[in-house]
Amino acid sequence: MAGRMKMEWADGVARNIERIGALFPGCVTEARGADGRLRAAIDFERLRQELSDEAIARDEAYAFTWVGKRAAIAEANRPIRKTLRPCPEDSVDWDATENLYIEGDNLDVLKLLQESYFGKVKVIYIDPPYNTGSDRFVYSDTFAVSEEEYLERSGAKGEDGTVLFRENNFANPRFHSDWLSMMYPRLLLARNLLSDDGVIFISIDENEVSNLQKLCNEAFGERNYAATFLWTRTNTPPALSCKCRKTVEYVLAYEKRRSALKYFGAPLDGGDAPLLNAGNPEKALRFPSGSIHFPFLRDGVIPAGEKGRVWLLDELRVEDGVNANAVRLAGEFKWEQRTLEAEVRRGTCFVVKSDRFAIRFQRRNLEDAYKTPTNLLNVELNREAAVGTNETALRELEELGLGKCFDYAKPLSLVQAVARMVCAQDKEALVLDFFSGSGTTADAIMRMNAEDGGRRRFIMVQIPERTAPDTVAFKMGFKDIAELGRERIRRSGARIGAKEPDGARRTDVGFRVLRLDESNMRDVYYAAGEYRQSLLPALASNVKPDRTDMDLLFGCLLEWGLPLSMPHHSEEVEGCRVHTWNEGDLIACFAEDVPDSVVREIARRRPLRAVFRDAGFRDSPSRINAVELFKALAPNTRLKVL
Repeated sequence: MAGRMKMEWADGVARNIERIGALFPGCVTEARGADGRLRAAIDFERLRQELSDEAIARDEAYAFTWVGKRAAIAEANRPIRKTLRPCPEDSVDWDATENLYIEGDNLDVLKLLQESYFGKVKVIYIDPPYNTGSDRFVYSDTFAVSEEEYLERSGAKGEDGTVLFRENNFANPRFHSDWLSMMYPRLLLARNLLSDDGVIFISIDENEVSNLQKLCNEAFGERNYAATFLWTRTNTPPALSCKCRKTVEYVLAYEKRRSALKYFGAPLDGGDAPLLNAGNPEKALRFPSGSIHFPFLRDGVIPAGEKGRVWLLDELRVEDGVNANAVRLAGEFKWEQRTLEAEVRRGTCFVVKSDRFAIRFQRRNLEDAYKTPTNLLNVELNREAAVGTNETALRELEELGLGKCFDYAKPLSLVQAVARMVCAQDKEALVLDFFSGSGTTADAIMRMNAEDGGRRRFIMVQIPERTAPDTVAFKMGFKDIAELGRERIRRSGARIGAKEPDGARRTDVGFRVLRLDESNMRDVYYAAGEYRQSLLPALASNVKPDRTDMDLLFGCLLEWGLPLSMPHHSEEVEGCRVHTWNEGDLIACFAEDVPDSVVREIARRRPLRAVFRDAGFRDSPSRINAVELFKALAPNTRLKVL
């Protein structure tokens, strides 16, 4: 069949830029045209330099920039009128869990979490779009328009109001700029949430790894770069590639503040390490009674003499598996006598596992029970790490009945490996993933807790991207990725809970679901001449009519910067619903026509904070009386109204 005529003519400038780019690729950049659209352009100063054998005088400074960078920075600081609405019906163990699953655009969610979780997150792991040419993500063509206007103008929102997604492909002249503008404000906001000893780990492939490192250098500071880990994503790389069969992806690690924090890799064998080191000067060390453990011998006597690589200089009595008398050993030891004595004072013990006396030391401090990780996160090159591949992740999903719902999910072992580096010792760490996708991070944290009795908590954030009709997920009844991710966490949590003894459940496998939505408060603006008698009923309350007490409560939590996973209970007090958050961090009553007796009872409890609806008071005297009651009964309570 003959090729179809395009009936269009090539842009001569674009053709010339393409020719110059073929000779001098570093001279091609991006610039905004007269119509406001971005297109390829030539850096003429760079071209002049390329055509000269002498340095061309110009102001020079190292800088990493792209079209839209200033707008991306402004976007991170732009305020929003949004809230998080609780969804107990979609949650698991709402009342007891300390985990969160938040559905919505992660940029807005990160903004809303700034007050409640500033400096509280120990580990962030994200697996963002790789910008491979077919990734779909929401970004704004211009940050000067409202989100609604942008979504409608760009075609990112459908007629029914649902958020759609647009491919960022190589045909887009802003290919890299769009991706950078999408990532930058999110990283800036994420940094605020990290604790001073917190670390962010970001998965990426070769398409954007160089740009991501530059971006993170700007967002977190170059001095806070910690490491780049290599992960083998597949054991079956594509056979048709004529250049390179790619098997590796990267995990970049940045700290909030550069520190001497030790990362935990694989555990030492049995938690111990050899005391002998070939080549060291031979010396005799004295071991106090009760310091050497003998797993192979409970009671007995070991005569003095040569024992493999050491000499036992004294007869040794073993009682209940430990040495009953002080003994001397001679060998090529790592330590001097004073070091050994200091270690014993710290709680270090010694282990002899056979009659060959290959003595090993075992520190009680967890920090000394792990090796420092290498930068290889895979099984083939680093069997200590035991990190699986994409194929491993597929098998893990198949075990949960969700096989082939995700094409490139990360294996549990990868997330566990990076999380353990920072929070193996911190068993109450808070872990955030704001590109949560398949829910691997939540699953990994729950399993870590089940293994070591930890109480680590997670916050997952996922935009409700619709599943395509031809996908396995859609055919299974999942309408969007957020719903699918939650189901994965539910199924894994159920399996973990089933393995724990009846009545002895200790692992938190629940999560509270919150959804991003517009503000709880009405937007009512009328010019002075527009007020009419018929408008007065609508103006009596500034709260949207579809909002519940729980919606209002969580809006208050966000404004006051309180954690969203604390215990909550509500009760009826003289016909008014009263909510208590975390045993008195906040008491709220959103009822209308609240009597003075209820206000008095709340004040008597002396909460740290109290909130009422402004429309909840009958008149101005009632409002004034409430203030006076709190002054008298709870002078330190911060009182506010909606």
